[in-house]
Amino acid sequence: MNLFSPSSFCVFCEIVAGRSPAEILHEDERVVVFRNRLRWVPVMLLAVPRVHMAQSELWSNLGRAGAVAYEMGMKHSPEGFRLVSNFGPDAMQSQPHAHVHILSQPFLDHFEAAQNELFYEDENVVIHRYPHSWVTLALHAAPRRKVDLAAFWGDLGPIGRKLVDLGWENSRGGFRLLSHFAPTPEKEDIEPHVHLLGGTFLGEYA
Repeated sequence: MNLFSPSSFCVFCEIVAGRSPAEILHEDERVVVFRNRLRWVPVMLLAVPRVHMAQSELWSNLGRAGAVAYEMGMKHSPEGFRLVSNFGPDAMQSQPHAHVHILSQPFLDHFEAAQNELFYEDENVVIHRYPHSWVTLALHAAPRRKVDLAAFWGDLGPIGRKLVDLGWENSRGGFRLLSHFAPTPEKEDIEPHVHLLGGTFLGEYA
């Protein structure tokens, strides 16, 4: 689903091309990371592919963008961070160029999949629905294969595509995909996962 006109001005394309100023923190042949001009939380970074694409296209093959976003979170917010992507107006997506937010932010509670209702499963992923205080659609997706966090974010495989499909099928106004990371000794048990939140207006991502 493309919510923006193909002819729309794209500030992220301008930054990637060097025509608009930004504080660049990382760049390679596929991904650029720069500091968000907003300062709502101490660390607000954006990882964007060099090639202009929609959010759904990026999450169908997150690859290098996911790996770099995870690396930058670990580097710039080692006490804990979130990776966030917004889809559609209900999730307050404001830019057509695909991107992943890297935010230092108190993380979501970790929901144990066994305690919640099975929503979907296949050979790649198990997705549970869990109760949430204000979001009507709250899903927790975990890979079937045993993999560490860095490897997971470097290769989500078909999990990203499935989450995008489920998001648009069940939350037509928009949805949010996010994960939280707390690399501290008491949080070492956090396993690779992606939350999908939707079904209502979600408000600001930070």
